[in-house]
Amino acid sequence: MKPRGSNALSSRRLAASGLAVGLVTLLAGCASPSSGPTAPVAASPELTSSDAAPGPGATPDTTERRTPSPSPAPTPEPSVGTEVGQRAPDFSLTTTERASLSLSDLRGRPVWVVFWAPGCPSCVIEMGMMETMYQERRAAGLEVVGIALSGALADAAAFGQAVGITYPLAVDPSTAVDYEVV
Repeated sequence: MKPRGSNALSSRRLAASGLAVGLVTLLAGCASPSSGPTAPVAASPELTSSDAAPGPGATPDTTERRTPSPSPAPTPEPSVGTEVGQRAPDFSLTTTERASLSLSDLRGRPVWVVFWAPGCPSCVIEMGMMETMYQERRAAGLEVVGIALSGALADAAAFGQAVGITYPLAVDPSTAVDYEVV
């Protein structure tokens, strides 16, 4: 037989454990790897001791309940540009593999856009270092896109093969202008 008032005690334990689970869920982001970006979590009512029927001889909880505050207004999209804090201008390119590639297709992932020039000795060194970084970090979601400032797509493909580049390469002088590289 349970002691008197155990319903109220059990309700308090349930409320405390619900609060702990809610806090852990909030801190963990409450998202599975496939669920996409997390959004702010709205407060939901938890079971409290006042929700349970009072035990014999217990006085009901008359504590005033707080209503959740309204959600903050959504953050506006950043402007498009090349400055820190701005969204990078979109581009649509054909890669050396004859695949279509748009920056907007890669949104939500870290993307390193690299501009290079055929016949540039320092580009060969730099692109080799970027390939190493790409191989180390692509499992974590890093995307690298190499855009040649000039030349033919076939020449860019030959260059990438000679240097051992596995990330997408393309040729598009207009993207370099949009990004204020030239």
